[in-house]
Amino acid sequence: MWKNFAAIVTLGLTASAPPLLPRIAIIAAEHGPDERGTGLWRPTMDQAVAARESLRGFLTTAKSANRERLFVARNFDTYILQIEGVRKPTGNRFYDSDGTGSKQIHIDGYCPQIAEEVGDRIYQEQLYVDDGGPCIFQAMYDLRTGSITFFQTNGYA
Repeated sequence: MWKNFAAIVTLGLTASAPPLLPRIAIIAAEHGPDERGTGLWRPTMDQAVAARESLRGFLTTAKSANRERLFVARNFDTYILQIEGVRKPTGNRFYDSDGTGSKQIHIDGYCPQIAEEVGDRIYQEQLYVDDGGPCIFQAMYDLRTGSITFFQTNGYA
């Protein structure tokens, strides 16, 4: 099933695989050839851990959750999180790479099957994956408020 997912675009991004927290990869935020904006920044490990813990709380305290979100909540500690710094958007976009809005942390979560499939790449480059259902999710953490402002799982083919 996982052999056919689309991990697209190798940009030579840097990341760190911290020895004590191998489930967090801080990725240099560059989403594509035209997105190397001034609004991108690199979170510290403390900021990444704060984002992870906020997401954990968000998942466990959500009053109404669909089955995909419940799946993520039950399996959260098995996911590897890619963390990158972006800016709060000024328009209708998910995040802003060239903006001056407040700092946010974009979180991509990958279940063990995806992590096994891509190996060390998960610590070295931003992955782009179509489909995958609850095995892959995206979230946004606002540093100013210390809260999760967005969460969704991938769809299915």
